[in-house]
Amino acid sequence: MKQYMDSTEAEVLWRLARATCDKAKSTTDKTVRKELIYNAFRAAELALKLGDTNFACHKVSNILKSFIALIFVSCSFCLLFYVLA
Repeated sequence: MKQYMDSTEAEVLWRLARATCDKAKSTTDKTVRKELIYNAFRAAELALKLGDTNFACHKVSNILKSFIALIFVSCSFCLLFYVLA
């Protein structure tokens, strides 16, 4: 993935973000999954900056935002549960 992050093509970056997201969904290790999701989001945001009229860039970016929101909510819930327990 790192070799393609320097690309200036939005098409390459959004496809990279999508493939990384798919890889994250198939991973069972939570820390690896979180790292892959954040890397995919970085690629998607870069693709969005380069190709802001490309619908696929917007689609992948929004999908990854929902995954990041789920990660944040689950971490917040765990922290809240720990504080209340």
